[in-house]
Amino acid sequence: MLSCVSAQYSKRTPIKFPQQRPKTYFDVLGYIGGFMSGVVYEQRFAEAATGRKVPAAFCVSNGVEEIQTIRIVLKYIRDNPADAHLSTAGLIIDALRKPYPCPSQ
Repeated sequence: MLSCVSAQYSKRTPIKFPQQRPKTYFDVLGYIGGFMSGVVYEQRFAEAATGRKVPAAFCVSNGVEEIQTIRIVLKYIRDNPADAHLSTAGLIIDALRKPYPCPSQ
């Protein structure tokens, strides 16, 4: 089974950060990991709501550890500081699109 994410999520959707920013590396891992789960489920909810197949932005194969995908997202943000103000979901999609492309849909 592949985890697929909607390609139609807007990178410009503003995100409201918690009042208190994460203080440790583990807080950051938890924040991004939790947000990644939300991005994955967004596609499933969109399909359920519309009754149509929603194009995926990335597909992570079974067996890929979540920590690996989180590290890719963090590296993407470090390597693209000009994009760091964009929505977390948009950053996740941009970071994972190339390393985890989807099969033709």
